[in-house]
Amino acid sequence: MGFIRKDIFSKKEEIYRIIIGSSNMTSAALTVNKEWNTKLISTESGEIAEEIVDEFQNLWNSEYALPYDDFYEVYKERYNIVKHQREIAKSEEILSLEKYSIC
Repeated sequence: MGFIRKDIFSKKEEIYRIIIGSSNMTSAALTVNKEWNTKLISTESGEIAEEIVDEFQNLWNSEYALPYDDFYEVYKERYNIVKHQREIAKSEEILSLEKYSIC
């Protein structure tokens, strides 16, 4: 089956343990949102496990997926822009949308 991310899939002998979920470590996620996860245990030849691993591999190796370092740098830059814009917005009485354009 090729390379499997060890931090996402756990495989011991012929048994996969796959956790699928949407949990986030944000304030809202920890206090008010409903965050769902499920754990699937399957043999290596189990149909569902094979489909999940294949789909993950397709997404991970997609020509559209950015390498982590590239993604992280773009995300960090955009995050810092938004963070700065929020600080400006908190300090002003009248908001102007033109000032907050990311493009």
